[in-house]
Amino acid sequence: MGVLSILACTLASLGLAYASNAYTYTYCQSNMNLNQTATSPPTGFTLQQVQVMIRHGDRTPISLIPSPLANPGPWNCGLNDLSTPSTQITTDPVNDPLLYRRLYLPNREVLPGSCMIGQLTSIGYQQHTTLGAAYRNLYVSHYDLIPDVLNMSNIWVRSVDEPRIQQSAQTFLSNLYPATSRKQDIVMPIYTMDEDMDNMSPNTVLCPRISALTNARFNTTGWKVHEQDMQPVLAKISQALNLNSTITNPYYPFDIFNSRVCHGMGLPAGIDMQTLSMVSDFATFEMWYLYNTTELISLSIGDFMRELLARIETFNSGATPEKFVLYAGHDTTIAPLMMALGLVGPEDSANWLWPPYASHMALELWSDASNNQYVRIHYNSVVQVVPGCQEMCPLAQFVAIASNVIPNNFAQVCQNMKP
Repeated sequence: MGVLSILACTLASLGLAYASNAYTYTYCQSNMNLNQTATSPPTGFTLQQVQVMIRHGDRTPISLIPSPLANPGPWNCGLNDLSTPSTQITTDPVNDPLLYRRLYLPNREVLPGSCMIGQLTSIGYQQHTTLGAAYRNLYVSHYDLIPDVLNMSNIWVRSVDEPRIQQSAQTFLSNLYPATSRKQDIVMPIYTMDEDMDNMSPNTVLCPRISALTNARFNTTGWKVHEQDMQPVLAKISQALNLNSTITNPYYPFDIFNSRVCHGMGLPAGIDMQTLSMVSDFATFEMWYLYNTTELISLSIGDFMRELLARIETFNSGATPEKFVLYAGHDTTIAPLMMALGLVGPEDSANWLWPPYASHMALELWSDASNNQYVRIHYNSVVQVVPGCQEMCPLAQFVAIASNVIPNNFAQVCQNMKP
């Protein structure tokens, strides 16, 4: 049994698994069984293009609680970077490359051990090794969308400018096209941008109005009831960690405790799996509640949705020939997209739960024998049906639905700070 299978079984035994009729959910790892995705659509359809959104793999915590009981570690990371500076902006191999390895000095980091905050782990690396191979099996072997041997004209990649996300994209691509499927050494471009300009997640620097609108949500009755509901749980956690004051943000223990469980470290004394389940529910509620307005979801992910639709349009016109487009981002890339398309289910469904590590979402473009085009979506290997449409959603109908969240005058509206 492999590392990922053992991890999934361990989490299920601990009570972190959520069983639906499609798959078993765990925060630590997405469902990568794309074989079930390949069972449809009906015969007579031809796949033309796919745009894939991925979340980075397993990482160290990004949250800190001022208590040695919260995150004792040590976190020891064997995964690291090899790179070299270059003035070439081509896909040709770099001449005479002297490669450099970036290593973190032991016990000189915020976390105990040799890992930086939010660093991709070996488990995360293995997750995207598995996921890249699964996507190769689906889109190279099964659908024959892209060729067996790498052709750079078929691939376009964009990543958020963070090490764990770029490493996840690189690992995914190295298994979408392993060494045996490349005729020669090649440098693959991964496009990125300044974090302050990135629209793949809610960005309060790019769009300050998001802050004004979320602050207004804090004053709603629903939010105040939520705060009352979680106060005794957060107080219990704070007492168990010997804190002088009560934690107010459930994401901190959600992130730290899940990271510990995903790495077999267990939970601090006084914290059980039921408490973790409750704090996970609180954090998930906040994610959905804060952005659950038409304007907030529009400003949070609508501009990126515009790019996804534009990519289909330029592909159809022949302006961009890439058949496989990869976007590497965060859980806050995938979750708002799911919300924008009405794919977040009720609290008793797997789609309501926080997107796990290595989550993946694909937007496929299909055509039938009459050259009518359709869009099909799958999330974590499960085919989704967009409300108001069907599994094979006619392109014009999908564009109409998705366009509802695309803001007009995005840059101008974002500067309006009145809630």
